[in-house]
Amino acid sequence: MSKYDGHTPGPWTYIDDGIAYDSEIVTIKGVIAEIKDTYDGLPEHEFLANARLIADAPMLAARVERLEALLDQTIYYLWQDPELLKEVKQALEDGE
Repeated sequence: MSKYDGHTPGPWTYIDDGIAYDSEIVTIKGVIAEIKDTYDGLPEHEFLANARLIADAPMLAARVERLEALLDQTIYYLWQDPELLKEVKQALEDGE
């Protein structure tokens, strides 16, 4: 079980309603979050980048889960072939 199980399914998107420092994260189910700056000097480009990052959360979580599964598989196969494991370790040490 993932700590992300149960979240509102994606895709999520952000809507910049034209009011500075005020955006919403929406899904097919409607608004799931409002993002507001407290006007403490956060640059607008940073505020919007944060909104886009939050909106990408479901996609990023899915990619992390796929990469973790791939890594588990890779580790399993490497332990089955000690020679290949040695080659991979060497390549990592050499920065390849």
